[in-house]
Amino acid sequence: LRNHARIFDHNLILFCRGESGKVSFGMWPLIGSMVLPGLSTHFISRHPTLKIWAAVKSANALLKELHDGEIELLFCGRGQFEITPDLQVDSIGEVALSVLVRNGHPLTNRKTVSRADLFKFPLLCAVELSQVPADFMNGGIFVCENFDVLRHAALNTDSYWLAPLQMAQPELAAGLLKELPVIDQPQRAKVDICMVQLKGYELSPAAQNIAAYVRDFFADSDIG
Repeated sequence: LRNHARIFDHNLILFCRGESGKVSFGMWPLIGSMVLPGLSTHFISRHPTLKIWAAVKSANALLKELHDGEIELLFCGRGQFEITPDLQVDSIGEVALSVLVRNGHPLTNRKTVSRADLFKFPLLCAVELSQVPADFMNGGIFVCENFDVLRHAALNTDSYWLAPLQMAQPELAAGLLKELPVIDQPQRAKVDICMVQLKGYELSPAAQNIAAYVRDFFADSDIG
């Protein structure tokens, strides 16, 4: 009995610290692709007894899971859902989207590139279309939530990829992809990143740790 009591006390302490138990949260695909590789390594290494469920879906699908009690909180782009009175929505950072093309793309030989030049080629995009400037929809478009697929398409076609630079660092460093400056778009398009939970809902210690990690990620990252 003393051994069982000692184990119970130990497990209770871990739970209160967010080091044990279960935590479920959701992420918009763009955020998941950026944050989850490091987040998974961090929590698996430091809290190996913690049970983590990470859902990567559209904002509306995640909102349903939030209201159904399947996840405690979610992270997505502002403008992806209707903000209702029962939601607490906090901005935690922003993501800048760059225009990326393969080395050897026809536009890399141009001294200047305009938005009109881009629209002659297909757009690759993982963000929901409400986040894409309207005139970018003038040409062909391929929307996919899988960044590996988009990266492959960017490397092997004359398309242009609207994505954060962080998603293509190895390819940019190797010269396989290039950021294309657009003269009539001096600033990169940006997506405001939000953390969403139900008002009045107290996050579990583990969920608070997840929230702190994601906040720190966007605070520490060079996302502009």
